[in-house]
Amino acid sequence: MKRFRAFVLAMLILFMCTACKKETLPATQPGSAQTAAGETEQTVSGVSVRIPAAQYRLARTEPEGMTVGTALLPYSGGAVLTGSMITGSADEPLRTEAAAYYTPEHACTVQELPISPDGLAVQAALAGERLYYIESRQTPDGEQWLLHADGQTRVLDEALSGVSNLTAMAVQDEELLLAADGSYVLACAMDGTLLWKQPAAEIKRFFHVRDGALLAWAQSEQMLYSIADDEIQPFCPLPDLFRTGTEALYPGENTPYDCLVFANDACFGWQIAEDAVTQLFACDTVGLYAMDVEAFCGMGNGRYLGLEFYPSEDEAAQYRLIWLTPAEGDFSEKRLIRIAGSRSNIFSMAVRDFSSLYPEYQVEFVDYEAQYGEQADQQLLMDLLYGDCPDLLFVNGLPFAQYARQGLLEDLYAWIDADETLSRTDFTQNLLRALETDGALYRLPQTYLLETAMGLPETVGGEADWTMAEFLDTVQAHPALTAVFAQDDGASMLQQLLLHAPEAFVDYEAAEAHFDSPDFLRLLALAQRQSYPAAESGREALLTGQVLLEPLTIMHAQDFDEEYADSLNQFSFPGFPGAGRAVFYLNLPMAIPVSAQEKEGAWAFLKLLITEDRYAARGRGGWLPLQADFEEKTAAMQDPDAEKLLRTLQESATSVFYYDAAISQILADELPYFLSGDQTADQISTRIQRRAQLYLEETYR
Repeated sequence: MKRFRAFVLAMLILFMCTACKKETLPATQPGSAQTAAGETEQTVSGVSVRIPAAQYRLARTEPEGMTVGTALLPYSGGAVLTGSMITGSADEPLRTEAAAYYTPEHACTVQELPISPDGLAVQAALAGERLYYIESRQTPDGEQWLLHADGQTRVLDEALSGVSNLTAMAVQDEELLLAADGSYVLACAMDGTLLWKQPAAEIKRFFHVRDGALLAWAQSEQMLYSIADDEIQPFCPLPDLFRTGTEALYPGENTPYDCLVFANDACFGWQIAEDAVTQLFACDTVGLYAMDVEAFCGMGNGRYLGLEFYPSEDEAAQYRLIWLTPAEGDFSEKRLIRIAGSRSNIFSMAVRDFSSLYPEYQVEFVDYEAQYGEQADQQLLMDLLYGDCPDLLFVNGLPFAQYARQGLLEDLYAWIDADETLSRTDFTQNLLRALETDGALYRLPQTYLLETAMGLPETVGGEADWTMAEFLDTVQAHPALTAVFAQDDGASMLQQLLLHAPEAFVDYEAAEAHFDSPDFLRLLALAQRQSYPAAESGREALLTGQVLLEPLTIMHAQDFDEEYADSLNQFSFPGFPGAGRAVFYLNLPMAIPVSAQEKEGAWAFLKLLITEDRYAARGRGGWLPLQADFEEKTAAMQDPDAEKLLRTLQESATSVFYYDAAISQILADELPYFLSGDQTADQISTRIQRRAQLYLEETYR
């Protein structure tokens, strides 16, 4: 079970959504230089990026005779897919190594590779159209390495003595180049004679550039190396545009480029010597999820072939081919759905699936933070007011209640009621009530987590939740306590409490602040005496009576089941004061603006996110807002007491974790003056009250 502080979590989520490292490159952007035929040219991270007006159509096919794909190798007439055919039963699978030769017209010829039953093809490379591949085979004398090519087999045991793993392979001038064990590169003759060996970073891929030179890509170093004159030497670093940590580089054969690069949710062609980059396509526009692209290559005439991983219903690995073909004309017939917010992995996965389900739509992301900086919120509000707005809005960290009360957001109840396959009763009912504003539903999360706080029964009492006053009385009754939470100072403790129970001191409905109340003054006094406990962990501090509470984030029923049996059964769960025993934490809460142009498409996209569990499985977990998802996952728990507690916590949740950036900033600004002794409690509460009240009046009245 993963546990983390809710305040830190909120900050992290907000950062990922507004200050992502990714460089967003939309089709057009303010300041872009216009070139020929609708092209744009931009300078991003010091690199000139050309963005052609060309569009691509995507088709998916099953790999012929192939269950598992391992490599995609381009040559002048197409590409070779290497991999395995797995037949037989689950208990006795039969594996056959194979190579499938694909033409640009999708024709395929499958060739079985003569690998021994106890062997495995671990690397492959092409020299022209000749396929070279290496077999690793276990023998009574240890591991044996064999090179297969042209119907001949050669032993490489001398050259590969002591090698345990090969990460890349290339053929050049009748020599075999191999990257081994993440620590060196070697060259050997075709008869297995070792020619040279040199220490090097882990090489992910070898590839030839347009002038015939051989380069090597070291992903861990984000560097290219050259291989010439029997040695490997640093060549150049990857441009900052590509340095995302998840970038992938593929050979540029059959294209005008030295190599192809997937980074920042787009595919680029890189001409290295010219320091020129062309954005071939944004993954969203063609319906790809970049993280699932396992291999990619050019097929000539602007066509591309890729290998895509996708999980089956039981999460087993499956592979399919992706074919990209230049589209004639434009995509003006496509209906554009604009989503406000940075791309996330979940969003990108959903775009891929959505494009397959609804080919009439094209999805585009609008990153207000990237385009407008500090003016992002103001620009978004102007767009919502005057109609040039996104179709789907990611509302985490935004004053969505303000938008709702101004009539800027759709009541999603109307869309649920009109839907042919969903009804209000399908949803978790207390979640809907917690999300309502004035009886209307303006947002829905992709999933939700449960956040609670636990303590020792003898300290916090039984299973009932508590008010802020009861919480303060409990702290006062235990003067030996070092802190409320183990890893929070006084300021963080206050932020933690307000994030889970904002209405303790803020009435958004009436636009009134209550930071001059007696309870807040008592909290200030508590914050002043907060200190870090002498314990190695929060759990130890809790068990030894040094702290009152330990926050707990519940992401998975199975994890909660296991940890309950291990240790959680000894605690009570009163939750955060003023917030009930549990609070809903929303993953990717979304809203549809009233002025959206493609509301039907936006609802279809939102519906896909809230009804498909595989996004949760590959994301941060949690439960879909549909009660059936909670019931299914909870019913699989093994410990009946853990199941009962989890159900109780879920049913007791009546509020939503809410990050108000403005209120948090006011507290962050003012509390240090109090904690340092520069201001009294009365003085600082007056300052906080005045600033918070002004903010509420300007925003919510």
